[in-house]
Amino acid sequence: MDINGVAECTMGVKAWEAMTNGVLIGKVENAIKFFTDLKPPQYERHYKSEGNIQVGDIAFWDYDTYGHTGKVVSVDLTSKTFQVAEANWDGQLVNGIWVGLGGVRIGTKSLNSPNLMGWLRLKK
Repeated sequence: MDINGVAECTMGVKAWEAMTNGVLIGKVENAIKFFTDLKPPQYERHYKSEGNIQVGDIAFWDYDTYGHTGKVVSVDLTSKTFQVAEANWDGQLVNGIWVGLGGVRIGTKSLNSPNLMGWLRLKK
């Protein structure tokens, strides 16, 4: 949680991974570092130009300084969209601190988003 009690997006993903896959992910500073520098060893990194996203993947975007992440729950390759379970989707960065409701929702995203960096996939 941030200092305002808001569930960060990375915390949502960490909780979902623990519940659905039994994988405990350690400290994560932010979504961008999670994808680029702090990839857990149980996962493979896929950049968006490398194959297709799948249900169960963890998607990452490079919005602002910290980025955003969510757990992929459905994929429609025909329309080039997918849905993610995401936490802190409605927060705002104010003076370097995330504030807002920190809501959790299912959101629809585009595979064509210029901010989509890629996804992590649990190794088989």
